[in-house]
Amino acid sequence: MDSPFIACAKEEEQESSMETWRLKYVITGTRRSGTTFLAHCFLESGYDMGIVTPVTIGKKGNPKGGGLEHPLAVMINDEMVKRLSKGESAKDIANKMRDLMQYAWPQVIKDPRFVETIEVWGAAGLLPERIFLCLRDPRATRQSMKDACNWNASYIRKKLSKQSEFLTYCARNGVPLTPVLFPMIGRNENYARSLLKSFFIKEDPWSIVQRVWDENLVNFDTGRNAVA
Repeated sequence: MDSPFIACAKEEEQESSMETWRLKYVITGTRRSGTTFLAHCFLESGYDMGIVTPVTIGKKGNPKGGGLEHPLAVMINDEMVKRLSKGESAKDIANKMRDLMQYAWPQVIKDPRFVETIEVWGAAGLLPERIFLCLRDPRATRQSMKDACNWNASYIRKKLSKQSEFLTYCARNGVPLTPVLFPMIGRNENYARSLLKSFFIKEDPWSIVQRVWDENLVNFDTGRNAVA
């Protein structure tokens, strides 16, 4: 049996490791809801997002305007989604995949799949410090999913329904969550500044947003003056 001193040292080492592995900021949302745009803003502001580059946005298999997803996060979340769809519990999946999840993640990770897999990350004790949830008018989201991803109505409904479960889980587990309205974030100066000023402190948030914003990337809109 370990002495109290050794046991305490091991506990401190484990806590230190958990801090290293823990996700800081996660950007997620139903697909076609502005996640790539927000991630691009964080990247432009100087945050570390790992091995991603704006050059791949809309290319290399990404739909129009899509990209900036950390490849390891995508691989892990894809596997989680498959296992969840087969009825495996979040706890069992976390136990099986813990070694992959324990990674020195960059400051910001973007992946819409977190909407479906957040419970597994929680079961592994790796909930993010904060989640940015990109939201968009459901009509625009559905149409953009259909146009950009060629998904059928049933699959789209399934994806959208996951958001309610995600919100419930985050509220129940006290996960700090910042909702981000798209495309309002790229069109409304006051809204963008108010939302991002606590995170973009080296430069005016609106300047960053405007460098990244491209009206042509709004794949479908419910109206030019729509707030989301």
